[in-house]
Amino acid sequence: MTVQDDVEAYLTTFERTAEREKWPKEEWAGLLAPYLAGDAQKAYFDLELKDAQDYDKLKGEILTRLGVTDTVRAHRFHQWSYRPGQAPRTQMFDFIHLARKWLRPETRSSAEIVETIVLNQFQRGLPQEVRRWIGQNEVLSADHLVGLVERYCTARTAEQAQEERFPFPRHGRTTRQGKAVPTYRGGREQRGAMRKESESGRDTKGKNGNRDWVSRGSPPPNPYYLLQL
Repeated sequence: MTVQDDVEAYLTTFERTAEREKWPKEEWAGLLAPYLAGDAQKAYFDLELKDAQDYDKLKGEILTRLGVTDTVRAHRFHQWSYRPGQAPRTQMFDFIHLARKWLRPETRSSAEIVETIVLNQFQRGLPQEVRRWIGQNEVLSADHLVGLVERYCTARTAEQAQEERFPFPRHGRTTRQGKAVPTYRGGREQRGAMRKESESGRDTKGKNGNRDWVSRGSPPPNPYYLLQL
């Protein structure tokens, strides 16, 4: 193996050679190990001795280390597009190869393949924010995926109920765009506004020594209130 090799193609070639030569599968990991290079070799040395001797676990660790996961394979499959100027037959075989690497019909049952396709399409149909949250978890089955979506919906419903209960922005909160929002809890800003309004209402005194409330179009206040001023 070299650093420039396609790891999946290299492992597939090794497996076909091992099957043709009828090597015992329990010896595959030991036969493969001396030929690994780069990150694939690091993956082998980072495994526990028992796991390093298990070919399936070694293969899984190598592919994971190199970022080759079911999600990546599914993305490659859906991103495929026809390329004008290239042989159609070659492109068909390439597309089939992408599908087989994603669905792995050699090791999966028909029910597992159907579930893989359904899970992928279900996630692709979710709203972007839900899909992004689901992507932070490893989806194991249809029930697991449904449980994750239900958990998100429950949390979102609770958040909306909280916003309806407290419709005004809270102190220190920001909008989704990162902008600060004003405070409506009777804090310093509100007290300052009330003080300015009170000061602006103090008119000059009239002839009778009382405030000229008539000029403001308002009835005279309680005299006890004037004494407090």
